Formats: sequence, C-alpha cells, structure tokens
Amino acid sequence: MPTTSAAAAERLGPARALTRAVAAYSALWRPFGTNDGSGLVREQVPVAADDKPYSYEWPYSQVHIAALDLTAVDAAYESEPAERTKAQEHFWHVGKGTTGCPGYASYPVVACGEGGEGGAAPRRRPAP
Repeated sequence: MPTTSAAAAERLGPARALTRAVAAYSALWRPFGTNDGSGLVREQVPVAADDKPYSYEWPYSQVHIAALDLTAVDAAYESEPAERTKAQEHFWHVGKGTTGCPGYASYPVVACGEGGEGGAAPRRRPAP
C-alpha cells in the first residue's frame, strides 16, 4: 500500500520532515534557479542549447506552491511567497490573448524572456 506524504512525514517526525522539505526546496534552486534577478526557474536541467531561458508558467506555479507550503511550517520562509509572486508577475500579459482579456501567459512576456502569447510588453496588474 503506497504511503502518502502526510503519513511519511508523520513517521519521520515533524523536525525531520521539515529538514527534508527545506533540503528539497534548496535542491530545486541549485540547478533550476536563474541568476539574472528574475526569480524564475529553468524548464529543465541540463539546459540544452535551444532551450528557452525560463520555465513555463505551470512548472513555475508549482515552485510558488512549494514556497507557500514551507511558509506554513517554517517562519524563516515568510518572505518567500512574496518573492515567488513578484517573479510570477513576469507572466502577466495585459494584451488581448485568445480570450480578449488580460491574464497570465504560458511563458514570461517579452521584457523578461523571449515572449509570451501576443508578445506584448509587460505592465503591472492594477492593484485590487
């Protein structure tokens, strides 16, 4: 019978589970993190010559979720979700995509990478 991550964490104990979660999150950033100040990650490692510089939005969203999960169990990661949100804004596309409405593109828009849907220059979302 497969074990769930919650059951595995319970067997390990909270301190050991947290140590493993922190190690996994750190291990993600070593090969996949970019050093260009964007806060984005690579799509795959090793990077091939024809690879785009960043991952697509869905894989990045999973990095964002991992940051949120860590914040829930360790206050040391309190600022991490804000950093992930800031980086995720590179995907915001104000141009009219297939829906005719602004939204998140599948790939960072022009000013950050090679362009998202429509190739429009990014602009910040209006404050809620």
